[in-house]
Amino acid sequence: MATAIDQVRESAQRVVESGAIKVCTYCYTRGSSSDSQISDEAISTLLTAINPSTFTKLSNNHGYNLPLKYSSIEEELCIVGLLTALNYGSGYRSILHKHTKMGAFDNIKRFILALFLSKDSGFLTADGLANFTLDHTIELMNINPFNEHPHPTLPGVVVGEKDEMAFEFITLVMSTLNEIGSTLQQLGVDCFGSYLKHTFSKANDANDVVMELVTRFDCFRDEYVVSIDDKPITVKLYKKALLMVEVVNTVLKKHSLTPATAKLPIFADNVIPSMLLHWNVIEIPENSEIFGAEVRHAFSHSTEKYEEMVDGLREEQKKDLLGEKVAGPALTPLQACILRSSAVEAIRRMSVRSTATEVEYDGFIWSVSKQGQYRSLVRFSEIRTVYY
Repeated sequence: MATAIDQVRESAQRVVESGAIKVCTYCYTRGSSSDSQISDEAISTLLTAINPSTFTKLSNNHGYNLPLKYSSIEEELCIVGLLTALNYGSGYRSILHKHTKMGAFDNIKRFILALFLSKDSGFLTADGLANFTLDHTIELMNINPFNEHPHPTLPGVVVGEKDEMAFEFITLVMSTLNEIGSTLQQLGVDCFGSYLKHTFSKANDANDVVMELVTRFDCFRDEYVVSIDDKPITVKLYKKALLMVEVVNTVLKKHSLTPATAKLPIFADNVIPSMLLHWNVIEIPENSEIFGAEVRHAFSHSTEKYEEMVDGLREEQKKDLLGEKVAGPALTPLQACILRSSAVEAIRRMSVRSTATEVEYDGFIWSVSKQGQYRSLVRFSEIRTVYY
């Protein structure tokens, strides 16, 4: 029987084999009935363009460096665990920039820091998470979705307006914390860090950890049933559960404890597939029945622009430069699932053809996407999801 981790790769391959994603020799092949294509030629171009020195520097960066001093390993695991559980919000990037001038992950990191600094209030305990309120979330996120202003025609009257998108994001954060806290209460565990330490200590390997997380918590059960040619395919992506293995293993190694080892696939979010679309590793054909022209054109570039983007990989850039944020297309769950699963398969192929692991490619592409010319490239997004 295939393990949970194997099922992530296998379900991505099944989507490819079904015709929703067609593997082709040249990225510019037309006339296919597929809804997304993986180009082996573009993979070769990308692998050739990667600067080995830059790759080494960037491939282990997942943005988890926090300037905190922990009182125990349980407390450290609690913080990195909650940061991973809340590692989503791509669909709210624009509204968050409007409120805080930061993206989703930076807002979540700031929120986690505020949680840590407020730990004396009991917020990090199972009871504190289970009873975490909307007011608590608004206060610690420093995002007020309610705007009050004077009535335009009635002196002395104040009118309140709700920013629906900001309110939706804040509610997702609160509900995720509530679910984790309630589950810990049912298990009789005092904090998330203790739960993670115990889960990893009794696991035979990383697969046991992933299975435990996706079985125990709805917020980690990153699965979709995709109907292709009237045949249902269950696509399993498990981005946050896989990422949890990676970040907790890093903490365990630091404390000379045994990690839950396994060869992991990528942590499929919106960033990796978006970059692969820009680099022509994944292409949406003109005759796709699932993706419209607006989505396809958002990731289409002239030959000159494409060559410029690939050439950028040959430059050793480490500094996280600021660039203009450009909103990308908002996708349906089906569209996002197809692109995320295609990224899993594309990166698997890249790893097979090189000495680097899939996780190293994940970290590298994620880091590169934050660099100067790449920050302005559009990324797709999806709202109302707690999976990425």
